[in-house]
Order: sequence, then structure tokens, then C-alpha cells
Amino acid sequence: MADKLYFSRDSKLYVELTANNGAFQGLWEVPILDGFSFSQSTNQTEIGLNEMESTAGVSRRGRRLFTDSLAPAEWSFSTYMRPTDHGSSKMHLVDQVLWAAMAGADEFSGSGVTAAGPTGTGDYTRNSSDRAVTGGLVHDEAGATLPSAGTGGLLNFNESNRSTLPKLTLYFVFETDTTNPMVYKLSSAIVNECSIDFDLDGIATANWSGFAKEVTDLQTAGKVSVGAAAPSVAQNLVYLDSGNDFRLSVPIDADNGGGLTPTHDAFRTAITTGVTSTSNFIRNRLTQLEVRGQNPDVMEGKRVSISAITTASPGVVTTGTTAHGLKVGDTIKISSVAGLTNASSWNTTLFVKTVPSTTTFTASATAAGSALAGAGTHTADSGVVDTGIYNFTLTGGNITISNNVTYLVPEELGTINKPVEGVTGARAIGGNFTCYLVFDDATGNTGASSDFFADLVDADKGLTKVVNDFDVTFKVGGVTSGQPRVNFNFPKVHIDVPSHNIEDVISLETNFGAYTNDFDTADEFNLEVFGVSA
Repeated sequence: MADKLYFSRDSKLYVELTANNGAFQGLWEVPILDGFSFSQSTNQTEIGLNEMESTAGVSRRGRRLFTDSLAPAEWSFSTYMRPTDHGSSKMHLVDQVLWAAMAGADEFSGSGVTAAGPTGTGDYTRNSSDRAVTGGLVHDEAGATLPSAGTGGLLNFNESNRSTLPKLTLYFVFETDTTNPMVYKLSSAIVNECSIDFDLDGIATANWSGFAKEVTDLQTAGKVSVGAAAPSVAQNLVYLDSGNDFRLSVPIDADNGGGLTPTHDAFRTAITTGVTSTSNFIRNRLTQLEVRGQNPDVMEGKRVSISAITTASPGVVTTGTTAHGLKVGDTIKISSVAGLTNASSWNTTLFVKTVPSTTTFTASATAAGSALAGAGTHTADSGVVDTGIYNFTLTGGNITISNNVTYLVPEELGTINKPVEGVTGARAIGGNFTCYLVFDDATGNTGASSDFFADLVDADKGLTKVVNDFDVTFKVGGVTSGQPRVNFNFPKVHIDVPSHNIEDVISLETNFGAYTNDFDTADEFNLEVFGVSA
């Protein structure tokens, strides 16, 4: 009988989501990159003797090892971010289940719950028994109101204020020997951290890591079936379909009958939509960074001139042929408007109410107030708008989202303890970015990187704020419609004063951290998904 070897190049990863009530929610194939790992070790205690000589001239020396507990399994892998349109503009990432579980979703409304061979369309939500927000929506695949005002899928972190995160089951399948493939099951897995690095010439990649309760070798345990026909579901075997690229199916309790031991009565096949597509990869080189200061009285950003304000209600502001770059809800500062009888109402800090075009907008005195009217006759070409917008061309950067999970392990004496459950710590969302030092010799603040540094260190501007307030968006893959892309949006961000890197080309580097004004609300992060057809 020949020995069998297994190679990492023949690996596949499948991710199963289970609701808090134990009901199966779906199984997804998630392609991974080289360098993945999973392992589980033991925690040991060592005791030793160290004494002086006895009267007999003997000094006892030695040690003894005790196994205290089985440590939680640790896993890590990388995935490409691949936005996919599942049909009818229903946008998902191929690794969407990982994002959803990290954000607190434990239910999936798609066809993966009820049918084998599903397409995977559906929303990710929090179960109805403990939702933090109405509807518990975590990932809306279509029809969401996006921060960028575009059309795509939207993932939020509104349900992520949890002491424990939704449980995943990871299946690492090694298909080198298709007759006896190795299948490792990591049960009660939770996502601890996701990190995205902006490699200039690379493909957008997410680096995942986390913990699991235990690692089980299903092949050695006799729990793997391979063939063209599924075995009896009652045997509780995972099934690899030799007639369908060895796609994994798992036995589930379809009617969720309850009880400590589920009654397996159906197989569910992995969702693979977008996995084989070659059109849904994102090029990092197209990535743009947009920083919107929410205090334009001190962080001016790009300044644009006003050519006209209509005498109407509401008064429509026109910025000539210059695109203002504003969006609804932006905080702006207008000054030097002349001619209007209510000019004093305009020459202050305002909120963008509507954006009819790239060169026009209306404004209100409060975020929820009515748009201002233009009273009297505006003096043509009087007035300027400090938009608070800074645009940077990145040369590198990183985004890290961490749940700071600790996996609890008992410490009872006289037994080998096993991991119990992972609990979350403080959520930390932040990162860094680098860009060239750019100076625009146009009159006024143009929102270039040199303006950003100058405003941030000015004693009368940026240094007047202990916590500065920026709305930051990483547009990964650019802004072109019809191209695969994602937007990482952080509505409230504190940005450190940039440091200068003195190299052949002078550059700026800075760190940032997302935050919330209300610790009862988890609103530090949004992920917009713009997919292409698989």
C-alpha cells in the first residue's frame, strides 16, 4: 500500500455559516492564496526540582511536564477581493461570508438555506432575537443607500457590538489524492482580524486570521465520501462530488429540529458563484483616496469659486465649470458671497442638501434643515466654497479591522481542558497611507497633500482640534462604472500629522483611526461593493 502525500497547491477552502440557533445558513467555496495555515497546540506547565545537596551528597534535579489544555486553533489565509454581480445587480464579494460574520451577521436569506447547488443571492442579517437595529441588515446585496450615492451592495458594522461573534465552520480540503482527499474541519471558528495592504502593482487582497475551537481530521475519522452519487445523509459524512469538480456538500438538519444532536436529513452544496470568473479581480493601481474634512472652518480642503446663486427657493449654487466634488451631507464653509440680501446666511458653515450636478448644489443651515433661498440678486462670481476635500494619489497603505478576540480556555487541575468560546475585545479599525508630497501652484487651497499637511499643523486650523474629524474613503479599483471595485468608507476618522519620508521623491506617511461619537452605535465602517457579472 503506497504512502500518500498532499500538496498545498491542491487546496480548497469552504466556509459554513451557522445561525445562533444552530440552523445551517449556507456553505461557500472561498479561493485562498499560497501561505495559508491552521494549527492547534497544547498549553503545558513545567515543574522542576532545584535543591542543595543532602547530607549524602545528593542534589535532586529534574523536571516534569503537564498538559494543561488544548489551545484554541489558529488559522490565517488570504483571499482576493472579487466583487461579483449575482444577477439583477445583486452584489457580493466571493468571500462575503467572512465579512458578514466579522460584522455580526449570523443569518443568510439566500437560496443556500433551502436548495442544493444555489446561486448565493440574498442578504446577510442578524437574527431577530437580538438585533441592534431594525431589520438587522448587515449586508444589503441591492438597493442600499450608499455613502457614495452609487448603486451596489453595502456592508455595515451596525450589528458588530457583540461579546461573541457568529460561528463559522472552515473545511480545508486537500485534493492531491482524489480517492482519499484530506479534509480538516475547524469548528466554532471566528474572524479576529482582516488586513488589506495596498500593493501598488498587485491585486486587491484581504488577509484573514482568527481562532477555532478544534481541528478534526475527517478523512482519518472515516467521515469523507467521494463519488458521483451522494451517500445516505444519515451516515453524517461530508461528500465530494467527483462529477462536479469535487465540490463539497455537507449534511445538515434542514428542518432545524433542535436537540443536542442534530438529525441530518439533507445535503447542502457549496455556493461557487464568481469563483471561476476571470473578470472580477481588482487592480490596486486604480485605487484613489478621498479625505473629506468635516470642519471646513479649520480644514479648508479644495476651494472652488462660486459663479452664481439663483434667486429662488432653494437657491442653487453654481461653481462655473469646476466640479465641486461634494455629496449630500457634506459640511462646507462659504464666504465672500455678495449681493444677496441674506448673504449673512450664506457666509457661514453649511450642509450640502442636494447635488443636482457636478457643478451645482444647494445648502442648508443644519443637516436636517431646509435648503436656503437666494434672496435678492447675487453678485456674479462672488463667493468661495471651502469643501474640506483633499484628494491623494496613493503610493501605499494599509487598512486593518480587528475584533481583538480572546478565546477562553478553562484551567481546571487534573484534566486536559478544551477551548470554550471566543470573546471580543475593543474593536479597532484603522491603518495608514503614503503619498507623494504634491504642491499645486494654483491660487488658494487646492486640496493637495502639501495643503493637507499645512492645514493639519497650523495652530489656528488643525491644531485647534484635539480629535479631528474626516470622512475617509478608499476607492479600491477606481471609480469607473462597470469595473470591479469596492469602497472602504470610514465616516469619522482621526488622522495623525503626516511625517515626511526623505527619499528620491519626497513623500508623506500618516496613520489614521476610525471612531464613533456614540459607543452604543457601531458606525465606524462601511464597505461598498460594485460587482461584475460572473
